[in-house]
Amino acid sequence: MPVYMVGSGGAQSPFNRTFFNATLGDLLQRAGREKSQKLLLFLADGTMLDVCSIDDLADDYISVRAYRANEETCDLSVNLIPYSLI
Repeated sequence: MPVYMVGSGGAQSPFNRTFFNATLGDLLQRAGREKSQKLLLFLADGTMLDVCSIDDLADDYISVRAYRANEETCDLSVNLIPYSLI
């Protein structure tokens, strides 16, 4: 039985460009656009990002900005995250 490491390309991540382009939008629309929504990304290393904006969706990674812990302001830094780590 083959074992695939995170990011090796062997196993396909369910969270890819298609998920963020189409599926996430459908889920948010069903939940109701008038409601306030929150997107938390849980990464394989245990990090949790409270996303305030998605800047770019590339083929291999997502570029996001996240809120700083215990603050209401969006962090100015950009986080480039390979889909395989989500």
